[in-house]
Amino acid sequence: MRWPYLSLMLAVTALYAERLPIQVFTAGDGLAQVTVHTIHRDRQGFLWMGTSEGLSRYDGREFVTYRERGRTSQPRIRAVRDAKDGTIWAGGNQGLCRITALVEAPKPYTCTTPFEHASIQTLFEERPGEFLAGTNRGLYRVRTSPSVQFTPIPLATETDEPGVWAIVPDRLGDLWIGSTHGIHRLSGNRSTLRLTTRDGLPSDEVLSLAFGPDGRLWAGTEQGLCRIRTDGTRPVVERLFTGRDGLPGITVKVIHMGMQDTMWVGTSSGLAEAIPGANGEITRFRGYSAEHGLCDVDLDTMEDDIAGNLWMGTEKGGAMKLTRDGFTSYGVPDGLGASYVMAMMETRGGQVCAMTRIPGRFHLNFLEGQRFRSRPVPVGQSYYTSRWTGWYQVAAETPGGEWWIASERGLLTFSPGWLSRPRPPAKIHGARNGLRSDHIYQIFQDSKGGIWVGTRYEAAGIARWDPLTRRFHQFTSAEGLPPFQTPRPGLETARPNGFGEDRHGQIWIGWWRTGVLRYAKGRFQFFGVRDGVPAGGIRRIHTDRKGRVWIGSGGGGAARIDNPTAEKPTFRAYSAADGLTLRGRNSVHYGRPGRPDLSRPRKRGGPRRAGRARPAPGPAFYHS
Repeated sequence: MRWPYLSLMLAVTALYAERLPIQVFTAGDGLAQVTVHTIHRDRQGFLWMGTSEGLSRYDGREFVTYRERGRTSQPRIRAVRDAKDGTIWAGGNQGLCRITALVEAPKPYTCTTPFEHASIQTLFEERPGEFLAGTNRGLYRVRTSPSVQFTPIPLATETDEPGVWAIVPDRLGDLWIGSTHGIHRLSGNRSTLRLTTRDGLPSDEVLSLAFGPDGRLWAGTEQGLCRIRTDGTRPVVERLFTGRDGLPGITVKVIHMGMQDTMWVGTSSGLAEAIPGANGEITRFRGYSAEHGLCDVDLDTMEDDIAGNLWMGTEKGGAMKLTRDGFTSYGVPDGLGASYVMAMMETRGGQVCAMTRIPGRFHLNFLEGQRFRSRPVPVGQSYYTSRWTGWYQVAAETPGGEWWIASERGLLTFSPGWLSRPRPPAKIHGARNGLRSDHIYQIFQDSKGGIWVGTRYEAAGIARWDPLTRRFHQFTSAEGLPPFQTPRPGLETARPNGFGEDRHGQIWIGWWRTGVLRYAKGRFQFFGVRDGVPAGGIRRIHTDRKGRVWIGSGGGGAARIDNPTAEKPTFRAYSAADGLTLRGRNSVHYGRPGRPDLSRPRKRGGPRRAGRARPAPGPAFYHS
């Protein structure tokens, strides 16, 4: 699953093999047991999880488990419903149980069973105080007042009453039953229709049912997933989906229609997400397995929480939460030319471009659908040795389709169309034609089409390519540019470290370790810590939708400039007191909610922790 918000992808980081943003919960986090048969969200938003060893409730922070004190074997819970009066009912191998205690107690459950060895598989509330219960031996109507009473509802079969695994209502009020003997339609108290393999089902073992937004019925069987039209005289099986259509397995145990009209399918071999075609019709599925982060591929149940996150119950791995707005990682298996991503940008065509490198090779990688298409820069290995220090802003695309790319041996210019027909650079700019060095550190394209170039070390400098004169202008101290000498013994020579432009056309440049420059009306002006600039040197610069300039430092937090054109602009600092983690702010940009996201790179490594996420340094969102 992917959420393609470019702002969330701009935090420069090393991207690895695609993994879903999943958090795992097990017995160590308070869950009753790791086999989770059912998950149900009640009217208050709590999540109830039925396991093979009792029932657990999750409140968003911790689990509360309901156990019978002094008993080693707890009920196996396969179905949970909260009645309209607030009562929690659970079905399982002890029949229908009413939750009578909110903590571990001598008798937390009051259970009634319709027959010996009965096991309730699914529950559906018809009306207050009345349920339909699907069991391993037939369908029952259950009245809970004044006492629990079971009344069998015969289903039209040739043999014994079938096991009933799923009950869903249609728009007309009829109920559709998934069973070991096919699909039944229940009108009132009797079965009026039955679908089997003779009607096109791939198997009579129907494990899951769900109606889509368009009113068509989806049926999960032991041999694949069916889409069924039910609006005619006789239901018609329209299509069968199997592994050839992207399902990771053909035993379809759960079908879930998510809050965002996303259809999810859980199989015994992994998770699948429905992929609509051009007309909105579901044509195929995208499968996810252990390599994408699933702790167990055998899925039993799914449910949304109130925030829209998808929860999954597994056969052996506990519960998983798939975060709705999390990060998805990409790596070499997803088309990247290398696993180390040093920069990202958006092309003029709106495409995400990730720049990767290994010694001797530099790649532009363009996101096309769910994969990247990698294009190596067609130059020799000496252009990108391990000595090259380019970082973050290293490529630019002009309005005319030219590409400018930094390298160790000059600033490379490629003619339009070179990506489709690779060819050498049209020109290489360096010390021989206006720059102070061939070693290009950063480049930036301003709103007038000019290309700003930053070099470093003994030939540190700032230059701008003028698209009108087609020449470089090397800036000097005569224009207010500070000297590039070492600020203090033992520190590196000063250098430009991140470019940005505000709404007024002013160029802002981070200055290594000391502050920030503003270029306006042909002159530079330096602002340092005494002016309110965060300590540590400015690394990233962003202008928000209100025209405010945000700057992120290398250790002193961030600052906002509300009056960027003022002679002495005011720097509003943000630090730990404002909830900002005081570590290097390596990017400043807009997040999905429309507020700046002050982010730092996330490093891969360390064990994936199960359970509730602990507070840790990471992206910080400013609420404007």
